[in-house]
Amino acid sequence: MSTSHRREQLLAAAATGTLGADEQAELDALLREDPQAREELEALRDDARRLDAWHAPAGEGWLAAEPSAALDARVASVAGPGPSGSDHDGRRSMGGARRGRLVLAAALLVLAVGLLAWQVGGGRLLALAVFSLGFLLLNGIWPPAMLSIYLCFVAVVICILLGGVIGIWAASSDVVSQVIRPINDMLQTLPQFVFLIPALMLFQVGDFTALLAVVAYAIVPMIRYTEHGLRSVPRPLIEAGVSSGCSPWQMFWQIRLPLAQAQILIGINQTILYALGMLVIAALVGTTDLGQAIYIALGKANAGAGLVAGLGMALIAMTADRILQAVIRSGR
Repeated sequence: MSTSHRREQLLAAAATGTLGADEQAELDALLREDPQAREELEALRDDARRLDAWHAPAGEGWLAAEPSAALDARVASVAGPGPSGSDHDGRRSMGGARRGRLVLAAALLVLAVGLLAWQVGGGRLLALAVFSLGFLLLNGIWPPAMLSIYLCFVAVVICILLGGVIGIWAASSDVVSQVIRPINDMLQTLPQFVFLIPALMLFQVGDFTALLAVVAYAIVPMIRYTEHGLRSVPRPLIEAGVSSGCSPWQMFWQIRLPLAQAQILIGINQTILYALGMLVIAALVGTTDLGQAIYIALGKANAGAGLVAGLGMALIAMTADRILQAVIRSGR
């Protein structure tokens, strides 16, 4: 076994708390000889906390996460104190400040979403929004849920803009429709894992790779429903617009688009569901969202944790869909 590989094994075992008694002396020697090993160990421990915080018991999740005192003491005794001589106190202070910022951000988001839900949908929608966000918060899955919302929101916006334009183009041209249809069929029937391959080859592991894979998979419903809605406008209404002297631009905005709105909303709804479903697969390329939480639960055979993460994704999808529909109804 190479020295670098053994070094990585020791640091990973120490970070996850699986270091054997016979390996402790070897870790001590490594920390003495390699000053950079201490920083790498701390980074690995931070990553381990983030991956494990989502399924911590009540009171021990992201709001109450504390560094391991025993491991901190061992690292400090071997590698010496930090530059200020109070490395542990500094980390605890930074951890408290970070938790304070997270609590403030969570409160502001709950307030903003709650006000939006009440404004556009009334008390029932407000109750759904508060319940959904409260479920994410109280079950300790807030940070991965926020990352899921961020990735899903960006992906859906891209799909609406790009897919809507392609759908409009396909609805106005039979040639474009014939070209787009087999491409949509291929994208919709390919296994979800296949979408990761080209994105991973071009951009390697990361959130941007996951975003590209989600967009490629979730854009199909937006294209299909937009084209179908615009093509389903009754012919007599179009002829009435033409006889009234409507320009093509007026025909689109005042007749075709309002009548196709119901189908387009279904397309947006399906796009949201497709994006959230693909996020679970996209966790394989480096995201740490709820999809990653589901994979961790699967690997540990933890049915409860997997169910909590899955319900979290379902509540996000339901809340987003209800708010979107209420916004469209209020704008009519």
